[in-house]
Amino acid sequence: MWDTRPVSKVSNSKANTLSLTPKLICIVDICYFIGIDTAKATLDWAVFDGKKMALQTSTPNTIAGIKTALRFLKTLPNWKPAEAVFCMNIPRGGRRHL
Repeated sequence: MWDTRPVSKVSNSKANTLSLTPKLICIVDICYFIGIDTAKATLDWAVFDGKKMALQTSTPNTIAGIKTALRFLKTLPNWKPAEAVFCMNIPRGGRRHL
């Protein structure tokens, strides 16, 4: 979204100019930050709720392992995927199913 309010007018000019400045708008509150450390065989999950570590677990780097982690996430208080940020590293050759 762009903020199109005039920042300054050019004096002694026939044309007034507007400055378009990027403006960050937060649409939703973020309740959980999920970090995933990926490896060829395993995924290490760390979930931070803004105050403390809410969950730490390790799963196989398989579809079944990811589904297991998602079941754990659903048990967190007030869990809403739209209010979570997922971050992960992807080492060369380590990404499989995410």
